[in-house]
Amino acid sequence: MQDKLLRLNYSQYWLESGVLTENMLTEQIRELDSGQDDNTEHYRYRTLSNYFKSQTSFDSNTLQHILQLIKSDNDKNMASSATILLLKNKVLTDEQFDMVANFLKTTFGEWTTKHIDKARNNRIQKHSSLT
Repeated sequence: MQDKLLRLNYSQYWLESGVLTENMLTEQIRELDSGQDDNTEHYRYRTLSNYFKSQTSFDSNTLQHILQLIKSDNDKNMASSATILLLKNKVLTDEQFDMVANFLKTTFGEWTTKHIDKARNNRIQKHSSLT
C-alpha cells in the first residue's frame, strides 16, 4: 500500500483521514499505469474535489485536518487550488469559511485575497437571494 501512496505522492494521512480510500487509490494507480495522466497532482486534486463534493457538512475538527493535509502537499499550486475550491463549498458555515479564508491567505499569500473576496461576495449574494 505504501508503494501505491508514494507513486501518487500521497501520505498515509490521506487514507487515515478518509479523504482517500484504498479502492480509489487502486483505481488511480490503474489510471496512472495506463498512461492517461502522469501528473500526480491531478489525482490528489481530484480526490480532494470529490471529497468536498461528497460532504453535506464539515465539523471544524475534520476541516482542520483537511487543511493540514492540504498544507503538507508538496505541490503548492495544487494545494492552493484545492483550498480555493474548498472555500467555495456551500456547506461551510460562516465560521468555517473564515477559517479556510484565513488559512488560504496565511499559507499561500496576498494573491489569494481576490479569490477570498469573490467567494465571500458569492456567499453574501446567495444568502441575500434566500431572504
